[in-house]
Amino acid sequence: MKRNLLLIAFGVLLSLSLNAQCPVTLQLDDSANKAVLQASFKGSYNGWATTVPGYDDGTNGDAVAGDHIWSLVVDAAPSASFEWGAVNENDQWLLIGNNPSFTTDAACGVTGQTIYVIPAVKTKVDVTLTVIDPNNDYGSISIKGAYNGWSSEVAYDDGTNGDAVAGDHVWTRVVQAEVDGAYEWGAERTDCGGGSWIIQGPNKKFSLDAGGAVSGETSYSSPLQGTKYNVIFRVDMSNEIVNSTGVHVAGNFQKCAWTKNVLKMEPDPNHAGVYTITTQIAAGKYAYKYFNGDGGDDFAEANSNSPDPLVFVTDSCGEANGIGQSNRTLDLTGLSKDTVLNAYFFESCDASLVKTKDLNVLNGVSFSPNPFSQSTLVKFENANNDVFSITLSSVTGANVYNVDGIQGNSYLLDKADLKSGLYFATLKNQKGEFVTKKLVIE
Repeated sequence: MKRNLLLIAFGVLLSLSLNAQCPVTLQLDDSANKAVLQASFKGSYNGWATTVPGYDDGTNGDAVAGDHIWSLVVDAAPSASFEWGAVNENDQWLLIGNNPSFTTDAACGVTGQTIYVIPAVKTKVDVTLTVIDPNNDYGSISIKGAYNGWSSEVAYDDGTNGDAVAGDHVWTRVVQAEVDGAYEWGAERTDCGGGSWIIQGPNKKFSLDAGGAVSGETSYSSPLQGTKYNVIFRVDMSNEIVNSTGVHVAGNFQKCAWTKNVLKMEPDPNHAGVYTITTQIAAGKYAYKYFNGDGGDDFAEANSNSPDPLVFVTDSCGEANGIGQSNRTLDLTGLSKDTVLNAYFFESCDASLVKTKDLNVLNGVSFSPNPFSQSTLVKFENANNDVFSITLSSVTGANVYNVDGIQGNSYLLDKADLKSGLYFATLKNQKGEFVTKKLVIE
């Protein structure tokens, strides 16, 4: 009988040992902000099944009452790892980033993160931003900036919401920004059927010190427009596959800036491959860009899977546009007469007509169809019965195809073993005259 009692007692002790739990104190520190009214804890130690309120009253494992450090002692199995987190009184998750985790050993020693500190939220102060319209041109505008993640906010010219005088063409927006920070901002007119950027040149910038004092640019005045003159834009598309919707130019010289489907360029009858358009512009500094199509998209143009992956890079005639691509710059500050701009190659700052003269570029060359899947017919002028060669190179510059001794005025180029993709095809005669065009194999 005694032996049986001993066995029973041993079994009970063994069962208690196997089911032993380790007490672990979790803490949520909101002492920097004192914004949480009630912190509650949950974690994988109980299968995330239950949210349990923590304590800030000096009891139940809490060290100091009212210090905004919430505590809870939880039971966790030994020799295991757990994740945990906390919510506020509105059941909103309080932790940023990955869940904190801790590990218990067989003796209930605890390692890892058992306390999470909520970062201090910076104080926000009001900052008044204004856009002055000396041309009385804008019907409505919005202001946006880095202080709110570039979300548009309506500006006012009606004497309300911080605006001083109704109808004075000074548009005002009172925004909130965190102290001890630096911010870029800008404005767009919203009476053009969508956002049309107003700011000419770089974004405006202001800073706030730790005490909330403002410095920098909190006001922007659009340039006063004087007399407008005819300005002729020209771009050389001879190395491009022209989009079926045509070639366009857009920029902040337009009344509705960067409207990409309005100014369609036409072929220049005097220069093969060059497209041109005449529009009226007043003196000033502007940014602009040529678009192969009527809905140019900077992000799409940067997509390496596009047949035309890079349309323009920052160079001597360009500047970064803030979204990973570049715009061309146009300094017309001294404009006092009708002006013809240089013709640039679509992708660069190289002047087209200069290169045509210096490098004896061939004219009257076509590849049809382009893109092609099986073959394309190369046609070219050959009044002098010259002998030509054709070379294809990949986008990395490697020569992948070459044929010499071409006579007449056409050549059928077969796909053969060439892979689908973008190539550069160069047609050259024995005089050194040549032309390079983009060729796409589907």
